[in-house]
Amino acid sequence: MERWLFKGKRYYEGPLIREGTIEYRAYQVRIALSALKANTLVVLPTGLGKTIIAAMVMGYRLHEEDWGKCVMLTPTRPLTLQHLETLRRILKLPSDEVNAITGALSPEKRAEVWRRSKVISMTPQTLKNDLIAGRYNLRDAVLLVFDEAHRAVGNYPYVFIAERYIREAKDPLILAMTASPGSEEDKVKTICRNLFIENIEVRNENSPDVRPYVQPIYVKWHMVDLDESFKLVKATLVAELQRHLKELKERGYVVSSNASKVRLKDILEAKALLQDKMKEYVRPPKELVWDLIRLNYITRLVHALELLEAQGFHALKRYMLKLEELAKRPGSNRFLKEFVYSRSWIDIKRIIALKEDEEPHPKIGELLKILKANAREGTRTIIFTNYRDTVDLLTDILRQHGYRVASFIGQAKRGESKGLTQRQQEEIMRAFKKGEYDVLVATQVAEEGIDVAECDLVVFYDNVPSAIRYVQRRGRTGRRRAGKVVVLIARGTRDEAYYWSSLRKRKSMYSILKKLKYTIASRPGTELGIKVYTEYQPVRKENEDLLVYVDNRELTTEVVNELVKQGIRVIPRKLEVADYVVSEDVAIERKSLKDFAQSIIDLRIFKQARILKRTYATPLVILEGKRLTLGMRQEAILGALISLMVDYGIPVIWTEGPTETARYIVALAKREQREKKRRLRIKGERRPLTLEEVQLEMLSAIPGIDRILAERLLRMFRTIRDIANADPEELMSVEGIGEKLAGTIYETFRHRYQAS
Repeated sequence: MERWLFKGKRYYEGPLIREGTIEYRAYQVRIALSALKANTLVVLPTGLGKTIIAAMVMGYRLHEEDWGKCVMLTPTRPLTLQHLETLRRILKLPSDEVNAITGALSPEKRAEVWRRSKVISMTPQTLKNDLIAGRYNLRDAVLLVFDEAHRAVGNYPYVFIAERYIREAKDPLILAMTASPGSEEDKVKTICRNLFIENIEVRNENSPDVRPYVQPIYVKWHMVDLDESFKLVKATLVAELQRHLKELKERGYVVSSNASKVRLKDILEAKALLQDKMKEYVRPPKELVWDLIRLNYITRLVHALELLEAQGFHALKRYMLKLEELAKRPGSNRFLKEFVYSRSWIDIKRIIALKEDEEPHPKIGELLKILKANAREGTRTIIFTNYRDTVDLLTDILRQHGYRVASFIGQAKRGESKGLTQRQQEEIMRAFKKGEYDVLVATQVAEEGIDVAECDLVVFYDNVPSAIRYVQRRGRTGRRRAGKVVVLIARGTRDEAYYWSSLRKRKSMYSILKKLKYTIASRPGTELGIKVYTEYQPVRKENEDLLVYVDNRELTTEVVNELVKQGIRVIPRKLEVADYVVSEDVAIERKSLKDFAQSIIDLRIFKQARILKRTYATPLVILEGKRLTLGMRQEAILGALISLMVDYGIPVIWTEGPTETARYIVALAKREQREKKRRLRIKGERRPLTLEEVQLEMLSAIPGIDRILAERLLRMFRTIRDIANADPEELMSVEGIGEKLAGTIYETFRHRYQAS
């Protein structure tokens, strides 16, 4: 191994690495050597060559295991294509053996590319979908690289893929890479468990073997003072916030009524606590309901305060207009309505109106000074902000001042903002690298992984209390030459608190990693409870003959993960009817308790039941959850369940969670496909309605009439004609039909149609 890694030359020389492509750096070599021995988490600041380390390990693994292939997973398509370019440049392999796979390729094309490739850069959701569909497997993967490994928590695809890899690969090795796994010990441990980490390699800019290769980054913070109008509006919002926090503190939901110490995260945690408490009741007490209403209102107040402090009057005004619209809606939040129509609200609007012609926030003037002071030929600057509205505002202002500026935001739609497609993101980043833009104004999307070479200045327009995001933002500069980071801080605001919090968390992160590195080395797997991969058996084979069609929208659920673990071959499809199909006769609609409650309110469950019954001979509904506590009347829930079973003849199976749901689906698939020898077929055509069903559908179309009332009417009057001819008094003789509904039925059959 050492013969490849230690050459003592200017360039690294190793197996399958092109000569002169990798500058020799001792820390990269040492980390690569360590990563070849065990599943390794590499924590290295942005710009110090994590991709280079991955390429070194790939070269060695493919040299020693020439029958295998290496896979590199990255969260986004632009990152996937970026890594593809790097790997093709470095690895001494034919270009047609180093490829990228994303959802942009058809399933058939993805399977073909997988088969002929030795190195693959791909997105995790695409890999997960293809593994579930059985298009290929991970048996021959000799290295699996998880880029941005801090994402390996919860239901993110990394978790499923890692477990699947350990189960079925002949000779597995995992390399996980991140600039920051976070500052909470439990989260770091979870990442290590989920990725089967047996070794941790940590470096920062001050590490002895890194220091010779690091360009200096000069960090400077600029304090910005808010004027009296800002302070007055802030005081009004704080007074309103603290009035409600005091109530919640007395009831034990928050630890402080001091608005400066309460963050949005604290309120969201209080909401989660309260919602868990409400699950203990079929009909929650009124005081709990009011507590939840108050918490929802406080969430909006905290957000308004953050917008004022970090973004200014421009952002606050837009948000206030949105809140006014919400307050006008029927059933709006009582506390919100009271505040919107209060004297305090009018005073805030008056102050904002007086400041309309001035700069929205004092930070903008400071930002223009900073850009002017750092302006020189070829200088590139990235300005980070948390809100899209601020991106638009800063972009417009900087253009007015003659800067060549571009906005860089995510893909998701936010209100009127449509977002950027991945192709648009790639074009903007390419133009920025070429120098077609001087300034990039970006949201969080530019923090993670994107290669921004030669960025001279990074400006934090606002701050976040996150070690991960601080490290990622900072890492956008100081790669090839000295860089500068400027942090704008509104004095005396949470903007200031967030900055110091992120620094404190960054320091804490390195302490946690040092401790875990020692723990894993001295007592492998004991402290963390890491699932050593030798304990895992291959995917079960006894069910490999069983197939289940699954609706595409179910692919991200834990149920599908459990089916795959059971060895079922899952076939993703766009299903018009049902969520799972196990035979030509049996189809399953799966409902969580929350979705079931909502489907009762909007009557969707009964429409789905009618379609299921018409399409499949034996439809089933699986209701998933532990309690019948859905925040609605128990009679309504029981009535819907009885209607499904009695009126529609659809059995309802109640399960505690995804694991039990998957067991039922496996058992049904065994019964239908093995014992009954029934084919697996999606029924595209629904069977014709009987005349009785047509009659029920017709009556159910009248507002206020459901299937139960429709059946009662037909039993009483026998035909649609007789119902149409009945007068209101006769209609009211049917149970459940009062004067108003009788009038509606009577008018419906007598109203003269008028073409529009």
